[in-house]
Amino acid sequence: MKGFTYQRANRVRTAAAVMLAIMLALAGWKTYAALQTVRAYKQAEAHKAAGRLMEAEAQYLKASSVPGFDYRKEEISASLAELQPVVHTMRTVASLSASIAEAAASGSVAGLAKAHADYQEAKQQHAARGAADAARFAQAASEAHLETALADAFSAARKAAEKRLAGSKPADDTGSAASELILIPAAYYGGDAAKRKAVNALLQSRDTARLDALARTKPYKEVWKLGEELRISYERLGWEAAWIAPKLEKLALGSLSIVEKQDLGKFLDAAQQLKSYEAWAGPGSKIDAYVDSVIRNRLVKAAALADSGKYDEAISLYRTIGDYRDTSKVLLAVEQRKLANDPQQLLQAAGAPGKLAAVTRLKGRDGSAQAAALSETGTRLFFAQLQADGSPGLLETELSPGVKPKSVRYSEPASPGGDKLLLIEGVSAQRKARYVLVQIGNTGLHPVLDVEADAIMSGQDGELTVARPLSAETGASDAGALLRGYYRYEQDHYVLVRAESAEPDRAKNEPAQPEETKPDLGKPHPPEPDAGKPEGSGSETQPEIPKKPAENGTQKQ
Repeated sequence: MKGFTYQRANRVRTAAAVMLAIMLALAGWKTYAALQTVRAYKQAEAHKAAGRLMEAEAQYLKASSVPGFDYRKEEISASLAELQPVVHTMRTVASLSASIAEAAASGSVAGLAKAHADYQEAKQQHAARGAADAARFAQAASEAHLETALADAFSAARKAAEKRLAGSKPADDTGSAASELILIPAAYYGGDAAKRKAVNALLQSRDTARLDALARTKPYKEVWKLGEELRISYERLGWEAAWIAPKLEKLALGSLSIVEKQDLGKFLDAAQQLKSYEAWAGPGSKIDAYVDSVIRNRLVKAAALADSGKYDEAISLYRTIGDYRDTSKVLLAVEQRKLANDPQQLLQAAGAPGKLAAVTRLKGRDGSAQAAALSETGTRLFFAQLQADGSPGLLETELSPGVKPKSVRYSEPASPGGDKLLLIEGVSAQRKARYVLVQIGNTGLHPVLDVEADAIMSGQDGELTVARPLSAETGASDAGALLRGYYRYEQDHYVLVRAESAEPDRAKNEPAQPEETKPDLGKPHPPEPDAGKPEGSGSETQPEIPKKPAENGTQKQ
């Protein structure tokens, strides 16, 4: 029991000691805070009385920041309300003064321009807070000599920039000096008008001389690029350099006029690059008008070349212009005209191989260009035509035996089915000619008659009358065996349906001849009125051959 009482007494005694220590610590801390607050307040009052307002503000703030002890709270708040606007003005002026001094020392016109802009902004802010603040700021700025410092710094910067411009060579890049002159506020030139006059007088002559020097030493494309960079630099600075665009325009026109006479391709390449400089070479500019006039003249020239038959030159010119302006339609038309007027070219473009014989220009029912020819050996017939889409198409067929051609042309009339017939007239050892009729159908070329004879004529009811025919079908090798043979179109070819025998005496002494008044299919048609067509050319527009009347002689079936 005694031990328990003793332990409890010790715990009470220890707790009391701890409480006493805490109370003493709190009392000490409060005493210290009170002393600090009183001391800061007294120092603030002393600084204020001595005119050290920034130090006074700092001590007033210190005195008001001590927690748990309100000492002269109202007096401190009133003093801060009075001091803080003044101190803010002082700090602003001090900051501006430091910025001006730093920019002037480093020669940074951009830094000076920023300090000037900040000064103007601060002046406006103080003015917005009332006349008292405006007056206070004006007085502080005057005492810090801000205006004088700015004027002296800008004057020195202007002289330095003008000196660099005056001492530079025409090819030197003086963009930084120009930028500095533009950055100097108009107030230090005597106003906006005075600034424009002074700066432009320096920069215009300088830029003109530089661009002229570049034009003498650099490729014209590089001159345009550097000139555009110069224009953009002025634009970024907000400066209207009205002389740049006309000067670049003049230089570009001079270069284009020279290049256009030397190489049209290079001229159009240069014109294409100029499209990217819309400010002085875009739509509506003199450059755009000049390029357009050159292209129009070249298009007229190309059309004249095509009209005079110089298709290769015209096509080359259209293709060159096509790199700048779309000429695909007129180019296709001229290429088709070239093929239409040159059967050899049309056949080759369609894919006819090797050397060709009896090359003949033809014309379709719709006026489309066509051409026909035989291979060098006479064993193949080629027929080419321009299709609806303008591309050349080719049909071909085998001829056996080979033909030694004299001419190829359209035959009149057409086959009973309405298909066109090509008549090949070749050399014959036993008759005047070898006649091969080839049908032009939807599926290709199909030989429908191959006969050696003295003449071939259209007869009645779609029949063909052949004078002294000689073929495998007639089975005649004697020159006087048949006087005439009559052929009819059956089962996709002409077959001999009847024949007339020759009188023996007449057959021995002279060959049978058609009546002079009955022109035959084997005789050449009258030439087309179009000069320059190849010999032997045919057209379906030629007059139809009169049909031969029925003979009264003996007929053989």
